[in-house]
Amino acid sequence: MSIVRSEKSATPLCQTMHERFFVEALLLHCRQKWKEAPGALIKMTHDQLKEIIVDRHEVELDPTQFQRLKRKYVTLFPVAPNGEVRVASRYELLREVVKGRIGGVPSEYEATGLRSHIDPVADRSEGPSCFSS
Repeated sequence: MSIVRSEKSATPLCQTMHERFFVEALLLHCRQKWKEAPGALIKMTHDQLKEIIVDRHEVELDPTQFQRLKRKYVTLFPVAPNGEVRVASRYELLREVVKGRIGGVPSEYEATGLRSHIDPVADRSEGPSCFSS
């Protein structure tokens, strides 16, 4: 089964292996955070997602690959001097509301499209059902 954007669209959410690994890591991390604090903003660092990807798939993403993937699925906090928001190019799963800092200070995210892809109270040790074949 492919992950799709919505019931109205048959376009796959993930078109490459790396996209699938990235989205899976987002889902797993967010599911755990929702179990700990339902409804709260999701705190997360790049290293936390990278660790999930390495642990599950033994694939390391370089910083350029990671940023490219993040821009597809996460609307970014205004970073330009003019306050321009960088909207997710593929499908918004999360919206960054507080920018983290290098050195382990996590960014904070609001779950937007991600909520439709995960049950925050389900306990599926094999990962989200949308990744099953």
